[in-house]
Amino acid sequence: MVKEVRNHMMPIAMHTIGDQALENILEILEQLPKVKHRDRLILLSVIRNDLIQRLADPSRIADIQPRFVVSDYPWVKERLGEKREANIYAWKTLLSSGVLCAGGSDALVEPVNPLLGIHASITRREPSQSNGGWNENEKISMMDAIKLFTVGGAYATNEEHLKGTITRGKLDMTVYSNDLFSMGNPDDLLRTKVEMTIIDGEVIAL
Repeated sequence: MVKEVRNHMMPIAMHTIGDQALENILEILEQLPKVKHRDRLILLSVIRNDLIQRLADPSRIADIQPRFVVSDYPWVKERLGEKREANIYAWKTLLSSGVLCAGGSDALVEPVNPLLGIHASITRREPSQSNGGWNENEKISMMDAIKLFTVGGAYATNEEHLKGTITRGKLDMTVYSNDLFSMGNPDDLLRTKVEMTIIDGEVIAL
């Protein structure tokens, strides 16, 4: 199937939840020519260190869903065991290794609200919890979390020339009720509202 897609000079979007799935698709991609647009590897719930550098290629992007750490982590850790815990939802490792990453919700499986995904990226816990979060070493900064859902989202669809940053000529942006970068407590994200959405220079929603 991937070869047929490549015959049309198109990229793929493929679910790679486990490390074996990721290894399988990387082996296939490495045998075929790259194309103009990035291949999108989705979820990457479990990775292995030996696969990360193969993933760190500008022709590929990891499309991750941060909210899964909230709903999945307890039972995922139980199934995989403590020895593999470091490889579960290892977003900071991916980013620090130069892997292009995008953030999504996987709605309707998880809530569509990107602020909940950003919160999960930063805290790695349920909004109602006050603990340090699952595998704290993989927490990411507010800046990196926002980039997942803005710059990264545009890269995932190969539309960075149209969206993803607040730049003259780009299509859309969202204005929030709070300054996300000045928050002392990431739980303030849960009380943040959308003030307006602007698409192609027009205010669509207030």
